[in-house]
Amino acid sequence: MECKTKRTFLDLLTIYNCKNCPHQVTDEQIIIGRGTIGIYHLFEGCALLKTDREQLISTSKKLRILLKDAIINDAKIFLFYVEDLKIGDFLEIFAQILDAGFHVQVITL
Repeated sequence: MECKTKRTFLDLLTIYNCKNCPHQVTDEQIIIGRGTIGIYHLFEGCALLKTDREQLISTSKKLRILLKDAIINDAKIFLFYVEDLKIGDFLEIFAQILDAGFHVQVITL
């Protein structure tokens, strides 16, 4: 992977583990008062891993479930789709949405 240096003969048998890697992304849920901000990553795992994501979006079962949930709970959920999430850039927007009584559902690549 790009986050590790290239292997040499001396570390050929070393096994790298990605459990504590800062590039590892997982789904998370932030509860603020009565509102929640759900952050869902379509492609969990290493953010540095290069994949053909455009092709995988069309067959994503997770995206289908998240969109169905957003449609069913349309009066309660504000769906937000963004490629790269920097939550600090959207704090004011999320605060206004939560104040309006909605829950925020963020889908990221």
